[in-house]
Amino acid sequence: WGKYGPNRNLDGFGVGWYTTTRSEFDNSVEGPQPALYRTTIAQPANDTTFLSVCSNTASKTVLSHVRATLSPPVATTNNHPFVFGRHSLAHNGEIGRFREIRPKMLERTDQKYSDMIHGSTDTEHFAALYFSRLDELANSPRIDDIEKPYPASMMWDALKRAIRDVFEIQMEQFGGLPRNALNICATDGESMVALRYCNDPKTKTPKTPTLFISFTAGDKLDRKSNKEVYEDDRSLEEIDEIARRMAQHERYASTLQVGQRMGKLSESWMFGLPRPYRETH
Repeated sequence: WGKYGPNRNLDGFGVGWYTTTRSEFDNSVEGPQPALYRTTIAQPANDTTFLSVCSNTASKTVLSHVRATLSPPVATTNNHPFVFGRHSLAHNGEIGRFREIRPKMLERTDQKYSDMIHGSTDTEHFAALYFSRLDELANSPRIDDIEKPYPASMMWDALKRAIRDVFEIQMEQFGGLPRNALNICATDGESMVALRYCNDPKTKTPKTPTLFISFTAGDKLDRKSNKEVYEDDRSLEEIDEIARRMAQHERYASTLQVGQRMGKLSESWMFGLPRPYRETH
């Protein structure tokens, strides 16, 4: 995800991927946990450490982000995704007049999460507010509860409540909503929710940061997947037919949600978040 395109997002990048390594060696840990790599030194295509990690890592859930910012500082602590326990969150866009509403956002954030903020971005502050709302919905006040998974429906409700908090603060302070451009993705390694929203008082049709989803591009990008799917000349309709012949547990197993369509697979991407082909966690 990024504001100015892959060749101009020069303010750092980060990737979080989920692995069960810790739970395999530590009985006190359950389920997949996020591993995190963030840097401001090199771009992904030129970062030899990152390329080595990618070549030798497998994960069922990956959340990545490339950063372009108009607000300093450029620092690793400000790179997405932001990790709280086993949960991670990334965001493309902006919370309107964030610096002015930051104190009020912190007032609505549980201290155990505000204490976990290390950077200065609107995203990390929003993430802390989101986890506060997730606690409320789960009725789970203990700090170790961020190590637990939650249903996608609960994550979705918490995301909407956190956004409502932001809007209420803006309305109280400014008498109206400034421009907000929100493109948010959150996951606990087992469930993932994504939201795309924009308002702009200057226009009735605001330009929103894009959000695309594909149930087939992941298979086409996977050279180890069904060879029928990977062939370059396969159309989306042909892939759908192949998917219908697959076993239920294999069907649409590689779902991608991205801010920009990838490569030559434009036909595989759907704008926004339509109703999925199957129920997912």
